[in-house]
Amino acid sequence: MCTFLSSQNPALVVAGLQVLLEIVRKYEYKEARDLKSLEPVIHSTYPLMLQLLSHCVANPVPETGEAARTICKIVYTTISFNLPKPLRNPATLQPWIQALLHVVSMPIPADPVQRDPAEKHKFSWWNAKKWACLCLNRLFERYGNEAASGHIVGKREKAEMKEFGKVFYFSFSVRSFVVLFSNTIRLSTPKSSP
Repeated sequence: MCTFLSSQNPALVVAGLQVLLEIVRKYEYKEARDLKSLEPVIHSTYPLMLQLLSHCVANPVPETGEAARTICKIVYTTISFNLPKPLRNPATLQPWIQALLHVVSMPIPADPVQRDPAEKHKFSWWNAKKWACLCLNRLFERYGNEAASGHIVGKREKAEMKEFGKVFYFSFSVRSFVVLFSNTIRLSTPKSSP
């Protein structure tokens, strides 16, 4: 799979991302103790996906928007129920949060198809932005409140997750909230007509 993700052929990259999404979906609602077999996949593919996401943001064309959307969807699926151990390390999570914040705050490139604004949800970069927001929201709702961080795991991991919740709260939650909130305000404010 890493061969596909590091390919120079965009079709192979997207195919590799789709395969990875299906693998991750198999673990989406598993208990934390059942995620051990997913850890090697995370260790081998997440650094490549982070590089891909950075490349997509640097080159915002529709093709890279589809890859960015799929990457954000993979991350969301991975973190939606339980946060796997490799992602609990703040040094590992920080670049991901920065990349997701960048996707959320970046201006949407012009739609080459010039769709009706009501159909903007069909444009890949809007979807990438949506999935990045969902990732940040999930992390914020689960770990942005340090008191609630331990309720989602078993007793053995409760102390570890409470500690992670404190780190997340003080390191990432305020910045994530500010970017999400300011982006919401910016997108919901009507533009004045010339």
